Amino acid sequence: MSRVDELAAELAKAIVESEEYKDFLRCKEEISKNPQLYQAVNELRRHNFELQNTEGVADMYEEVVRIFDKYAYIRTNVVANQFLRAELSVCRMIQDIQRTLIEDMDFDVDFLG
Repeated sequence: MSRVDELAAELAKAIVESEEYKDFLRCKEEISKNPQLYQAVNELRRHNFELQNTEGVADMYEEVVRIFDKYAYIRTNVVANQFLRAELSVCRMIQDIQRTLIEDMDFDVDFLG
């Protein structure tokens, strides 16, 4: 196993042992107790993911508002909101890791802008 592979495994372990990830798992367990709510939250997550990964949306702001208006009832549910916040926390942690990797490497990502 290469040094990079070892460090990647160590990083994965650190993420799994982080408070953010533990909170996410706790929230996932809690929301899973209500299958209808979990299904609705997953529908919101799917629409949000598709929007973020779709090019050529005429008015991105308007589309985000439309999705969040459609699922506003979910955001008022304490369990659903805690789950979504915990997921966002884990995602931000992973984004920060990715940003650190890209910034410390001579890796050209100008094509993204």
